[in-house]
Amino acid sequence: MRIQTIPFSKLAKQSEDIYEDVMIPAKRAKQIIDERVEHREPYEEVADDAYNFSDLEPNENYEEKEKAIGVALEEFLNGELEWSVSESHEEL
Repeated sequence: MRIQTIPFSKLAKQSEDIYEDVMIPAKRAKQIIDERVEHREPYEEVADDAYNFSDLEPNENYEEKEKAIGVALEEFLNGELEWSVSESHEEL
């Protein structure tokens, strides 16, 4: 996963509001994270001293994924995201 800087001028071309230019990718990143969460049944309560953490093995299904904010920024800059501004936001 490569980290690179994005010129703010490139980000600002997407809308007329700087706040939107930051918040839209941030909210999309949150959606991506929520989609990736694996919902499981809660584990039983066990005393810390009753479990040997050295016996833990890595999950066999582990898959390294691109950072959510990177995916969201790429989608935003490519014009792949749609959003609308609520009336309450416009009144502020």
